[in-house]
Amino acid sequence: MDRYQEAIREKRYPFPYAETLGMRLVKVEPGYAELEIELDRRHRNTIGTVHGGVYASLADTALGIAHGSLLGEGEISTTVDLQITFLRPLTEGAMRAVGRVIRHGRNLTYVECDVTDAEGRLAARATSTCMTLRNQGGAADK
Repeated sequence: MDRYQEAIREKRYPFPYAETLGMRLVKVEPGYAELEIELDRRHRNTIGTVHGGVYASLADTALGIAHGSLLGEGEISTTVDLQITFLRPLTEGAMRAVGRVIRHGRNLTYVECDVTDAEGRLAARATSTCMTLRNQGGAADK
């Protein structure tokens, strides 16, 4: 949780892949995460809309950080499954993902995420099961 808060304060990317897509961590609280991407040409597919992988990457990151915000020392999060339904094609502007933990268990956690456009219109909905791995040390920092 501290490293996420630090990334927000310092306006930096929380990990290297986030930088690749331009993901910005906006808010994190226990069981909750908001991320945003300012869409540009690099996010588009061959028909000119945002590639589905961008939606999925943003949602997976929001889901993972929401789960990760509840973990203790020596615990890390990994995605077991990810389902996403695309509801609106996007081309430009801001894309925001809000991940919320619905049920946090000892080993498995169920998380939901809404992806919206700059006007707050629902563009995709994702769900995920995340697994807590223990005694992993600082694997995220490697």
